[in-house]
Amino acid sequence: MNTAIIVVGAESTGTTFTHKIFLSQGLCGNEFDPQGNIQDLIHNRNLPSEDVCMRFSLPHDGHYPNLRFFINELRNRNFTVKVVVCVRDLHCIVSSHVNEMKHARSKKEALGKVRLAYELIFSSLSAMETEYIVMPYEAHALCYPSTVNRMFAYLGLDRSIDHGALPEFENGNEKWYGRPDSETP
Repeated sequence: MNTAIIVVGAESTGTTFTHKIFLSQGLCGNEFDPQGNIQDLIHNRNLPSEDVCMRFSLPHDGHYPNLRFFINELRNRNFTVKVVVCVRDLHCIVSSHVNEMKHARSKKEALGKVRLAYELIFSSLSAMETEYIVMPYEAHALCYPSTVNRMFAYLGLDRSIDHGALPEFENGNEKWYGRPDSETP
């Protein structure tokens, strides 16, 4: 039985970075359209016969993907489904939504979208009795690449980590708080 890793989180929580980690270690997925490729494969019934990784940031293009549907479809194709829930400091998520990504017009709107995203994520995982781990963005900021070894171990992925293939991590929190060695704006 193959494994399907679903990387999910509110927008601006490190889902793209985390997805790239799995792709760098040989899981099947698409770096350039990570939210579309595997979804299209599921809808077309042409899933690969190897370990896969798919990513969802919620909302995506204003929509909240139906995680229960994707979990069920993957299980119906004999995949063991495991989920990585990406989280991040709330100030950084909200600031990114309003000031950089333009996902929200106000902090209040951004906060509402983040809360709804996690309500949908955790209610879906609970309803589908799906194994998951929580991966904080800040853990990568402090301990990357050691976080990769721990993440794979907690997911039960028996793979040797190719550290040379891992993507570079850039601490995006610094722009919202300032560098640790400078005055906070």
